Amino acid sequence: MIDNGKIKFSAYPPNIKENPAIELFHNSLIECGFEHCQLNFSLFTICTRRGKGLLLILHWPSFFWYSPSLFISCLKLFKFILICLAAKVNGYRLIWCAHNSMPHKLFNYKLELFARKFILRYFDLIINLAKNASLERLQITGVKPVREVLAIHGHYEERYIPANVITRETLGIPTDSIVILLHSNLKDYKGDIDFIDDFRENVTQKLFLVVTGEIRKQELSHRKIIFLPGYKSEEEMADLITLSDYFALPYKRITTSGAYMLAVTFKKPMITTDLPFFREHSLKDTALFYRIGDDSLRHIFEKIEKGWVPNNENLHEMKNLYTWSNAAGKIKEAVVKMIKTGN
Repeated sequence: MIDNGKIKFSAYPPNIKENPAIELFHNSLIECGFEHCQLNFSLFTICTRRGKGLLLILHWPSFFWYSPSLFISCLKLFKFILICLAAKVNGYRLIWCAHNSMPHKLFNYKLELFARKFILRYFDLIINLAKNASLERLQITGVKPVREVLAIHGHYEERYIPANVITRETLGIPTDSIVILLHSNLKDYKGDIDFIDDFRENVTQKLFLVVTGEIRKQELSHRKIIFLPGYKSEEEMADLITLSDYFALPYKRITTSGAYMLAVTFKKPMITTDLPFFREHSLKDTALFYRIGDDSLRHIFEKIEKGWVPNNENLHEMKNLYTWSNAAGKIKEAVVKMIKTGN
């Protein structure tokens, strides 16, 4: 729907307190000429109100049908499909902002695969937030979408502002140490536990590891590891990233990483697993890649100890590239083209 030159959209969810990326994403669309007009995603609302081209943007559609009960999930998915089909008939435009190819927590693989195949076949536009997303999804589903656009996930500079309360001095870290920051949540796909254990075994003289977030209940202390368990505010996280030299991202699998863009925000080099997302978005000498299950992480620690220097110009360039305004511009181009072609 275009009204007074503005493209109208409704988003699901409209906002998430724990994930500032959603607010930044929607605000960037508004600044780019969109208008946020929130609408209930219900069969009654969709059937009783003409869409007139209103964009319905879904971020994590599996929330509409997830249930611990497979039977209830199937019923909810059937309802979701009915709403989507009604939306198509009634003049709405369906858009999936594909943060991940599949949910991190899979209850039933076949159900999720069926749902994604439906979305790819019937939605008007798929927004890929990462370069690797399209091919990864095709390999999983075997289905190409009707239309897709690459709009790379932006960074968080407008949200994460240091308060300068947490410093190396307050944590007792020597000024000449090399600090690696790990934000842990103990989910298997993030590889936090393995990274901590590898650091214990291969720590060098200058390295320090700061771990925040969720910590194992019986985590053993270590003279070169500082554990800061629990939730950290945006200001506290900004302080921790500022005092660190490297940002660790030991993921076992990922389609799009918001944490990666948090490191980009502060122009910090990263220690990451050798996954397509990290490879395809990192410019030369902005990240050190390792493979899970061999000695490559130990070699990275040794390389840093010997004085490896990241390419600061490329880190700066990445921050300029990965902005929400750039993403919104790409989305607007795709949406305007979709409206003009009428299909």
